Amino acid sequence: MNPADIRKYLKNPSLLNESTLDAVTRLTELQPAIWLGWALWLRNLKNTNSDLYVESVMQVALRVPNRKWLKEFLETPIVNELDLPETEHFSIDDYEIGDTSDKEVPGNSNQSKMELIDRFLSGGGSFSKQMPPSEFSPDNMALKAIEESDEFVTETYANLLFSQGNLDKALQSFEKLILKYPEKSIYFAARIEEIKKLKNH
Repeated sequence: MNPADIRKYLKNPSLLNESTLDAVTRLTELQPAIWLGWALWLRNLKNTNSDLYVESVMQVALRVPNRKWLKEFLETPIVNELDLPETEHFSIDDYEIGDTSDKEVPGNSNQSKMELIDRFLSGGGSFSKQMPPSEFSPDNMALKAIEESDEFVTETYANLLFSQGNLDKALQSFEKLILKYPEKSIYFAARIEEIKKLKNH
């Protein structure tokens, strides 16, 4: 079985029948890692009303990565060529073609295009957009980067400041953390006392 056959059977599983069962079974034996082969094999068992179908559903479901797809694939109704509705064939001569030269398409006339261009040019004809004066400057951004924010104070940050010897900042950070995390206030109070002792010595 070649890839074109696999694609054909995946698009139209109703083509799987008794004559294709051997080829699909051989595919699963030669290439057991190809889960599409197992899905085709299971659908082929269903189409042929085989007794193995019920026993094999769980086995194949474990091999297929998308069980929802497998369910939809198995539940796709079998379409017989006899069930297809007949389509009527029409000739181009059956239709009468009217004269379309009198009709104008609104908005496509040259005059309206010229008016649009004139309005644009009379309004200044500029594509540049005036940008508001920006507050961006490298100096302002550098100052904002080193400013401390109450939002970003964490226990790790306070401990880092303490270990670096920034005792004043560490003290402020632990005081903020007491307010932010009242359930750990005893621990933070002990750290504050430790910092105060180090500052006094």
